[in-house]
Amino acid sequence: MERFVDGRYSAKLRLGMMIAYADASYTFEGKMRAPIVASTQAVTLGRPAVSQVGVEPPTSHHQRSWAYGDGSAPGPIELVHVWLPKA
Repeated sequence: MERFVDGRYSAKLRLGMMIAYADASYTFEGKMRAPIVASTQAVTLGRPAVSQVGVEPPTSHHQRSWAYGDGSAPGPIELVHVWLPKA
């Protein structure tokens, strides 16, 4: 997530997708929601907000504070989190 927020991934896009392979007991709500919204990560993850939890796929929204070379702002990015069952 940090790479999407700081512009190393999808610098010119406002939408990104993350894919994770997880055991059946790992859910987005159970494992990711709290770390995303934790205040200790707010700066690194761009003051995140989680939406659509409980709906597949869950999404999170992140502010981006850096600027392009011409000084223009990239705007926020929305990340779609896709969790696939581990085989």
